[in-house]
Amino acid sequence: MINVTPDHPIAHEAYEALINLKCDYVNIIAHTYQKTAHEEGFFIAGIYPNFNEGGFNRLDWLAEYEQLQEEKKLTGADIK
Repeated sequence: MINVTPDHPIAHEAYEALINLKCDYVNIIAHTYQKTAHEEGFFIAGIYPNFNEGGFNRLDWLAEYEQLQEEKKLTGADIK
């Protein structure tokens, strides 16, 4: 079980859901699976509201994700 941060490779999969949530704090959980003998993949296992500071601040997560995407645009990095 992995907490998905804004810089995680599958953060883009959580972005739209987080925009639509109305809670202050969230937990974004991913699990891994074996893609090949040498490579692991990730999938979002759940996005859950969290009503205390035990999770990510939703608005901070979104702001950091958007900032990272803007930086990728400016540097020409691959964007998901």
